[in-house]
Amino acid sequence: MIRKLVATDMEQCLALTEFAFKLQFTPEQRADRLAQMSIQESLGFFDEEQLAAKLTLLPLEIIIHNRSYAMCGVASVATWPEYRRQGMVGNLMNQSLRLMRERGTTVSVLNPFSFRFYDKYGWSHFCEIKRYRFQAHLAPRIGEVKGKVRRGSSHNLAELQSIYDTFARNFNGMLQRDEAWWHSSIFRKRLGHLAIYYDEAGTPKGYVLYTIKERLFDLHELVYVDDQSRNGLWRFIANHAPMVDEFTFIAPTDDRFSFVLEEPAIRTEINACYMIRIVDVAAFLQQYPFLATGHSHQFRLHIQDEHATWNTGLFEVTVNGEGEASVIQMPEGTPSDYALTCSIQTLSSMMIGYILPVDLHKMGRLVGESMDIDTLHKVIPHKVPFFMDMF
Repeated sequence: MIRKLVATDMEQCLALTEFAFKLQFTPEQRADRLAQMSIQESLGFFDEEQLAAKLTLLPLEIIIHNRSYAMCGVASVATWPEYRRQGMVGNLMNQSLRLMRERGTTVSVLNPFSFRFYDKYGWSHFCEIKRYRFQAHLAPRIGEVKGKVRRGSSHNLAELQSIYDTFARNFNGMLQRDEAWWHSSIFRKRLGHLAIYYDEAGTPKGYVLYTIKERLFDLHELVYVDDQSRNGLWRFIANHAPMVDEFTFIAPTDDRFSFVLEEPAIRTEINACYMIRIVDVAAFLQQYPFLATGHSHQFRLHIQDEHATWNTGLFEVTVNGEGEASVIQMPEGTPSDYALTCSIQTLSSMMIGYILPVDLHKMGRLVGESMDIDTLHKVIPHKVPFFMDMF
């Protein structure tokens, strides 16, 4: 039986979390977790009164081509070993998708322990994260920068929000943070040290969140609105070189940090990060801001979605000259001739900008006529996906 967890289930839920993720909470952490769980929505699969499997749903928003999309984060998925391979998680995922659609959620994101596992349920590649690690003496040498860097705290939330919102719109998929998220997931979990860059006029233009431990400078967030603010922050960061051995930070895949270094002998890793899924194809495409080409375009998509049957079928999409779309789901049985065919996984990765239509066509993941592929390529705007929050 699947049902929403209530207050009397929370101890069972916490015990499963500790076991599944190899955690052992202190009394303070336990109380904090219980308080957080009381305001989250979790679904459980029960064997009579025994919680066998569970997951948590987080109602959030992400930014796609400068538009805010209702997104549901899926987190804390776990099953007791004796209940594995009985389809419980699959049933929970299917029930979650139905709930998301009923609530008007068009897209979902999760942090997978295994890409193969969640691909079965329709989630696919979202973004890749580039991580740099380099010795302290290789830090970029930045000359004099106008403006100042000052230390901050959670009291600077309004300034941080303004900087973050500007930065986030450079990418696809960034979380639309609200005050509650800043306090619960940034200030409470990741704050460490905070420094804010102000330009000559005193306007906040960038910030860094970082920790220093065992002579490693771990830069959790480097957020800026222009080159001047980025340089100002890097000058501040490099001033820590005498007290650390190494620096590390994450960046989007199109970042060219090594180009500014005199000696780019640095370690760079690129890792797949998070997975994304379109929950409701028709609603998602209807909201999607296609490129404004000044001309009308039309294409058909034949989508296959095993776990959200409302997405399976033929969709006719008409994009006007301003980039606004109208979407019609054709009646079942309509011939799918001249349609582009793909899975929900392929569609999700393509629409977030992880991979281009022409590349998917070459791989055989997007099947159709070259002319229709070209049309799709013309109207989907290109923006690098990036996501730097954690849940």
